[in-house]
Amino acid sequence: MTERVIKRQEILDAFNFRRAIKSFDPTKKISEEDFNVILEAARLSPSSCGIEPWKFLVVQNQEFREKLIEISPGAQGHLPTASHFVIILSRTSKDTRYDSEYVKNQWLSVWGVSR
Repeated sequence: MTERVIKRQEILDAFNFRRAIKSFDPTKKISEEDFNVILEAARLSPSSCGIEPWKFLVVQNQEFREKLIEISPGAQGHLPTASHFVIILSRTSKDTRYDSEYVKNQWLSVWGVSR
């Protein structure tokens, strides 16, 4: 098999292996190097029209994580045990409309397209 085919299969295997984890082993940690690759892959993930309306907030502070438990019912089991905890911040649908100031700025400043 070619190297390209092997890499493709590794990617598919990784997606097929996913699991719904309710809590994590707190003694196991994702290495900083691996975590940085995960964050970079998320950052580079495309969105519609290249707007990429998200930012990633990595929460490592244990005291802040404990405060988040009260307002994060879906993450209560994950916050205390996860190696890393990421909050994904996104622009609103209002901000990503074709006529929003953000999209106009993207067109003009980033893509160099004028109307």
